[in-house]
Amino acid sequence: GDQGSTAYGVAVSGHDAGGGLIPQIVLPADTQPVQIAIANTTYAALSMKQGDGFAKQFGGPTGNDPDWLRLTIEGLNVSGTAVAATSLYLADYRPPDSADDTILADWTVVDLSPLSGLAVTTLAFRLESSDRSSLGLNTPAYFAADNLVLDLPTLPGDIDRNGQIDAQDLAHWQQTFGDAPGADLIAWQRAWAPTPATFSAVPQPPTMAMIAGVVL
Repeated sequence: GDQGSTAYGVAVSGHDAGGGLIPQIVLPADTQPVQIAIANTTYAALSMKQGDGFAKQFGGPTGNDPDWLRLTIEGLNVSGTAVAATSLYLADYRPPDSADDTILADWTVVDLSPLSGLAVTTLAFRLESSDRSSLGLNTPAYFAADNLVLDLPTLPGDIDRNGQIDAQDLAHWQQTFGDAPGADLIAWQRAWAPTPATFSAVPQPPTMAMIAGVVL
């Protein structure tokens, strides 16, 4: 998988292939899509490179046919309406010089920021190809996906931005800023740590005493 991950997803865009469903990812509530890694599957890549009994060899007999396979990622709102989209060519034989023809061979990160801030609740994946018939794509409608990155809502005091307020936030602050006070540290203290009164009643390590002093 992408960056050496041990698992990744493989999807077929069934509707684009002539029947079935569009692959979708439903996002957790209140998250924003940041990026996703995309790659060709071996099946689709070899079909485009060599052709098969159903799909053509990209470029045709002369290598000059301007063939292409494009993945479009749509951002759908709660009603299922596409409000934004971004695209990636999984294969592109359109350049004037055939030496520049490409079939994507590596994982490629797709920027999903054009879909952020638009109340997107679902990502939908659509494939289009120059090689198609009235029934749908002739090119195998497969792609691979990995490492979807989401922007989580920031909670006051969630210093390490993992969606939780806990002792790891304090550790993250100390590793990053040492013992310097700040607004995030005060927010963490108010949301999770014991009250200043508890600190004053029980002997504390120097760092914890400093936190109590900041709040007071």
